[in-house]
Amino acid sequence: MRLLVLIIATMCLASCQPEVFSEPVTEQENRVKKAALEFKIEKARLQSLKDNLHIRIEENVKLGMDDEKASAVEKALIQVQETVVKASELHMIQQREVLALVKSSQP
Repeated sequence: MRLLVLIIATMCLASCQPEVFSEPVTEQENRVKKAALEFKIEKARLQSLKDNLHIRIEENVKLGMDDEKASAVEKALIQVQETVVKASELHMIQQREVLALVKSSQP
């Protein structure tokens, strides 16, 4: 879902009119900071999922799942989070690019 939102946002950014880039630099700097923070948070979530993989598998087994399914579910969650991290990183990079455009359009 987040990837879809990111793709749509990218398409909107690509089709923006030049007046969009006349916003103050500080607003865009705040967006860059927010995107960087979100990227950091998503990376931490991914690391947490990886660190707790065996514990989560054991919890799933205790809830009645067999070992294979429990492992598959947790590994799928890690793959999804890896995709979220990549999308978050791309968003951060794009926000930095917009900042550069905003700065270059300032007198």
